[in-house]
Amino acid sequence: MIELSSLPPVATPEAWEAQLRARATHYGLEHIDLLIDQASAPRQAVWKRRPLPLNPPQALLKGTLHHDATSTGPLLLRLELEADTQSKALLAIAQSFQRRPKLLVLISDWDFAQLTEHLRYYLLAQWDGGMKKGVLRYYDPRVFQPVVRQLDTPDRQHLLGAGHEWLWIDRDGQSMALRDSESAGNPWRLPRADALMLRQVDIDLMSAWHQAELYRQEHFLTAKDTGQPSEEAMMARLAQIQLAADREQLLSQPQRQAFIRQQLPASQG
Repeated sequence: MIELSSLPPVATPEAWEAQLRARATHYGLEHIDLLIDQASAPRQAVWKRRPLPLNPPQALLKGTLHHDATSTGPLLLRLELEADTQSKALLAIAQSFQRRPKLLVLISDWDFAQLTEHLRYYLLAQWDGGMKKGVLRYYDPRVFQPVVRQLDTPDRQHLLGAGHEWLWIDRDGQSMALRDSESAGNPWRLPRADALMLRQVDIDLMSAWHQAELYRQEHFLTAKDTGQPSEEAMMARLAQIQLAADREQLLSQPQRQAFIRQQLPASQG
């Protein structure tokens, strides 16, 4: 069963770094794993400047069908919290992603090489009987929760079993933690299939969230504009509306835009 919880508020990168350290210590770990979206990373990324000799950063799309996107895809980074330079690197990374919800943190006791392969497996999705292939962007904190909730139960439990907790800062600046109580911290094991196969309902939901994000950006929307109490609630509502538009088979943009406007408060414009 998925457990989503809000952690104590963190007003500064220093507070979040301390919170992450505390969560790792809670599980008896002296390291922390970061999934970094390189497309949103600062140009002068700290992990490019500081030596991290024990576990070199792993670009998860390297050597895959999506190798061309290696430099902008997800990067897995393990930091040893007792090492002074790496501890400082954690704070620097937290600072560089302040107010940008694009950093996913994993509290895991798995071997780093096994964790790398596990997370890479869940990136490489197929659908339509394997005829179509793409990257599952579960590493993006903006969609992490809806994506993992949508996966069928065995895949969801297997993915989340890699860690005791998955943590991020959401669109509202709230520190969040997610775990699967039935699989959190399970020992490493092989996936149940050669490739991750998505269902049409999975594709529909992920498309709806993508369209919702595009709509939010195009119209410069805020939670207040849509009558929602928070940015996260706004995005969930926009995704629901996009799914409803799909059910109505509103494929032309004029029809779709008019439908969306009908579902939102008149003040949205």
